[in-house]
This record gives sequence, C-alpha cells and structure tokens, in this order.
Amino acid sequence: MSFTIDSAITLAESWFEETLDDAKCLIWGTEFLQRVVNDKLWAEDTETFDDKIADTWYSLPSDFVRFVGLEDSNEDIYTSYEIKNGKIRFADDGDYTLTYIPYPVDLATISTVVPLPDAFKYPLAEYLIFRYFKVELDDDDSYNASTEYEFRYKKSLKDIYDKMDIDSELDSFQVNMRW
Repeated sequence: MSFTIDSAITLAESWFEETLDDAKCLIWGTEFLQRVVNDKLWAEDTETFDDKIADTWYSLPSDFVRFVGLEDSNEDIYTSYEIKNGKIRFADDGDYTLTYIPYPVDLATISTVVPLPDAFKYPLAEYLIFRYFKVELDDDDSYNASTEYEFRYKKSLKDIYDKMDIDSELDSFQVNMRW
C-alpha cells in the first residue's frame, strides 16, 4: 500500500484536460475509502483489554465496525465473550486482545498514504473524475462524462473484487434452468 491521493490526482489529470482541486479530491478520496470500497478491504486493528473481570461490560473502541477475532493472554482463540451495543464482556477474568475492523479515519492530506492495495489507485482516479463531473453538472457533456466515469470506477472495482474473491454490489448471476 503505497499510493496517495496526490498520485491518484496526477493519474486522473493525465486522462482529461482539467485540473482537480486538492481539497475536493481529499474529501472525495475519503468518501471513496469510507463509503465506496468494500469494508472487507479496510485494515485491521487491535485493542488490548488487560486485567478484565468476568461478566463485566467494557466499551469497544469508538471506531469499531466489525469483529475479526479474540485471543487470550496465551494467544489462544477465546470464544467465551459477548458483544452487544458497543460493549464486550468476557466469561473469565484475564487479558485479551481483540482484532477488529475500524472505520477508516479521514485522509489528512493529499500526500497521506491511502490504506488500500495499489490496485485501487486506478478506480480512485476514475472516481475523482466521476465526482468532478458530477459536481459540474451544468450540461449534457458533464452528465455523459459523469456517467461514463461512474461506470468505469464501478467496473474497475468489480474486476478487482473478482480477482480477490470479494463480493461487490455489482455482482449478479443468472442460473440456467430447464423446465
């Protein structure tokens, strides 16, 4: 993972004759990461729970989105827990390490590394152009360009997801049947 919003902007600007605004691209890049990309690609994080008492509720991290795993102090998988309403409780006293998917933070600058595999640089560049034309919808040409780049970034994402065996919202299938 080594591309930035700035490198995606440079790529996007090489495809058309406009200059993209850095501040807007930073917002759109964050939107792409947080709302467009499948959350199965978000980076994992860990939280340590030390000296916890059994059957006591403890707050999960504020950025907690999805549970990945839980280990005890012996690094064994621990399964005697309950997660409910932003809290976790353990059936036994002890130390635990929670692995979870956090909600991605906003990208700070255009030189911030985007926490996605490099393959996502092209769909991000296409998304930036899509958002540019979506904002500039004052004529049919902008609408057509917006629609074209929307299709491109969605197709690019689907192609990546297919290679990674990750479901996308664009997935569909048809079952051939005989009656």
